[in-house]
Amino acid sequence: MSIESDDLPGWNIFARELASLLAKRKLRLGHLNDRAGIHPQKVSRLQRSLREPKFSVLSPTDLEKVQRAFTFSYEEMLRLRAAILATAIEEILMSRINLQDAYIAAQQIFPTLLQAVGKGASYPSGMGAIKGIAPVLDIITEDARLEDLLDQLDVALLHLYLASGVSPDRQLR
Repeated sequence: MSIESDDLPGWNIFARELASLLAKRKLRLGHLNDRAGIHPQKVSRLQRSLREPKFSVLSPTDLEKVQRAFTFSYEEMLRLRAAILATAIEEILMSRINLQDAYIAAQQIFPTLLQAVGKGASYPSGMGAIKGIAPVLDIITEDARLEDLLDQLDVALLHLYLASGVSPDRQLR
């Protein structure tokens, strides 16, 4: 199922927020490749995730590249981190409820997450300070047989971001 751009601004809240920040600079997601060194397939997956309920996000390393390349402010990076959380919630909800309802719920919680991430930014760990996450291997391929593997990587990245906000003694083992 895909949505029309007139219906909703994009399935993937992270990709939408990133596109919005780039648009303020009169740029598009396509500029991630040549200006930040993000692989073209990752860029393509982000673009596609605006039209389809797919949840591509950038690895912490790639997010740092983007921050440096486009000189995103502290507040803009907090916005992207909150968007990662909202995207993770949306992905979880979509496996449990109607797609449109999951999208609406994630949209509604995004401002609350943004506020919470801003408050937590002064803590040495968690979503406010995403540093220290082990780099994820970048799986780059144009082979359609690996599309499912890339989808699993996207889900794993979302879960990695979610887990980084929980103290080690509270994580499920």
